[in-house]
Amino acid sequence: MESRQEAAAGGRKQYLAVCLLLPANCLLPPIITMPDSHLLAAKNLTLSRRDDGALMFHLDGQTTPLATPKRALPLSDPDKFIVLCDEDGRELGVLRDVNELDAASQEVLREVLSRAYTITRITRVLEVEREALTGQTRWRVEIESDGSGANEPEEIPTVLEQLEPSANSSAPSATPSITLNGSSAATTLVAQNSDSNDASDSNGSEKDDTKILGRLRRRLRQDKSDDGEDAVDTEEREFLISGQEDVQTARYPHIYIVDTERNRYEIPDCEALDLESRRAAERFF
Repeated sequence: MESRQEAAAGGRKQYLAVCLLLPANCLLPPIITMPDSHLLAAKNLTLSRRDDGALMFHLDGQTTPLATPKRALPLSDPDKFIVLCDEDGRELGVLRDVNELDAASQEVLREVLSRAYTITRITRVLEVEREALTGQTRWRVEIESDGSGANEPEEIPTVLEQLEPSANSSAPSATPSITLNGSSAATTLVAQNSDSNDASDSNGSEKDDTKILGRLRRRLRQDKSDDGEDAVDTEEREFLISGQEDVQTARYPHIYIVDTERNRYEIPDCEALDLESRRAAERFF
């Protein structure tokens, strides 16, 4: 295998050969040189965390605070070729393999990389709309949640709580009654108003009923199903992407999305999404 120097010499010879074929009055293209990245010797390298949480780089008796490490191959080989830079962005070198470090340094580096490359899983695509002024695209999606419920705007009663009769059940309720119809494969909510609404406020009532149904459907997906299967906790989120280039489809049907704040999202199988989700994002997939 030829060395880096031999490859560079061969490239320069090709450049000179092309120049000989050009007319005498033709401007010559500039020679583009790339800085050489060097591999770091893992046996002499250790990593640690400072009291304030900063990542520290120790090599040959010198200590340097680091910026967030970057993976050269984040998808195909995330543990190989980790680029280490100081706080000013100057490259210190490339670590060939995380596994070459000692156990303590591996743990520190893996924790930092895990936080930097956290990928949020999208379960549904609710709406994809282009911003007319900025040209960016706004995505409104449902993502997997940790179940803490911290991002929910308000507490939504579960379906069982809606079905439980109140202590004073003799009086008719003004709220819509909820009936569950369907099998284990699909559960359908049917909202029925016991009292007829006036013609003047019928449109407003229909909009309110639609909102209630949507919220209850989202809560149904969060509750455990009757057949014992655990449902995935989800929450709604909005983000912006700059354009088509932020939606990576090289591993189709596994889709990766990066928003304008560099947060990462994934759709493990876009073909397994529900029909409404596929229609909303079809031009990107």
